[in-house]
Formats: sequence, C-alpha cells, structure tokens
Amino acid sequence: MYTKHLALPPDEVHKQVDKILQSLPEGWSETDVIADYTGGTKSMTAGTVLACASPDRRLQFMKPGKYREDGTADHQAGSNPYLVDIRYSVRPKGARLKGWPGAASM
Repeated sequence: MYTKHLALPPDEVHKQVDKILQSLPEGWSETDVIADYTGGTKSMTAGTVLACASPDRRLQFMKPGKYREDGTADHQAGSNPYLVDIRYSVRPKGARLKGWPGAASM
C-alpha cells in the first residue's frame, strides 16, 4: 500500500506547530509538551525548530544509542531523548559580536 506524504514548507509547519501549542487541553502549558523532530523531513525539522524557538517551548530528537560502521543508527541499541536548547539574541543589523572575525574593526 502506497501512502502519499504531503511535503509542507517550513513556514506552514511552523504555523501548524503554533496552532497545536496554542490549543492544548485545559490545564496544560507549553512547558508540558516536547516537540520531537526525529525522522522528519528537512522542511518539517526547520519549521518545528522555528516554532520552538520561544523560551517556553521544548524541543528534542532521539539520539541513537549506537551507530553501525556505516554511520547509520543501530536500531537494536535503542535511542535516548536529547533535549535541544535554543538560545539566541537579537542585535542591530550589521552589529558584530566581540571575538568574532572583524569585531576589532568596529
């Protein structure tokens, strides 16, 4: 049986994740939920990461317990959740951070 998968652009995935997190059951908060992007397409991963950039939103992927010699996951070894911590700061366009190349010229 063939199942058609719908490929959504990252901005649409972002909207859908927002919609889900904004309509949680009564008594739930965004900190009660973890978005997991394991096995997702590149677009799904990008949209999920963007949607979870807010400090109250948690993000994870499942890290394989072991890899085979060819670099693929050994599914027999299981996997463990790996929490992704997204931290960012906003600065004016063209501003550079101390210690980055070109920062001394500012």
